[in-house]
Amino acid sequence: MSGSLGILDAVVLGLVEGVTEYLPISSTGHLVLARSLLGLDSPEDIRRNVDAFLIVIQGGAILAVLGLYRTSVLRMIRGVFGNDREGLVLFRNLLIAFLPAAILGPLLNGWIEARLMEAGPVLLALSAGGPVLLAGAPEWLRALCASRLVIVIYRTIQQPVIAVILFVGLFWFWLIPPVHFAAMLDHNFFGAF
Repeated sequence: MSGSLGILDAVVLGLVEGVTEYLPISSTGHLVLARSLLGLDSPEDIRRNVDAFLIVIQGGAILAVLGLYRTSVLRMIRGVFGNDREGLVLFRNLLIAFLPAAILGPLLNGWIEARLMEAGPVLLALSAGGPVLLAGAPEWLRALCASRLVIVIYRTIQQPVIAVILFVGLFWFWLIPPVHFAAMLDHNFFGAF
């Protein structure tokens, strides 16, 4: 089966992409981890095929996002042609946000692929998020996180049975369409921050 991707592997990778794309976590990072856990990192011909497959399924997710935001996309198109001022502002802001990746991406692609697209760096990056966020948190929040009550709650939810119950319950709660769309797709929600 050299050079091929099994159907079960494709299903697992598709599920990982589908679940993680719309959550506030790294879908690419989780795909790298899934690829590694499935043993699809080597030989090189399998790795190339898997990477091509990952690009295709992420392309599908991008098309889904364009569909979800079709109103905003149409406004941007009208804005570029001078028919929608707010659409033009949104287009300009997206362009500004995209420029660093557009410039640095091609320059650093080889370095990133060689050093960062493996399970180790991804695990490190995913685990470093909490401490980095906490380091930039206000003093009152850091004190709250160090309080005895928060530590007891944290240790309690780390118990295997409780953690699984919470994870499954929160996951299903998240999948309720009004909750999911209000939290992730409503631009007014993020405007408060």
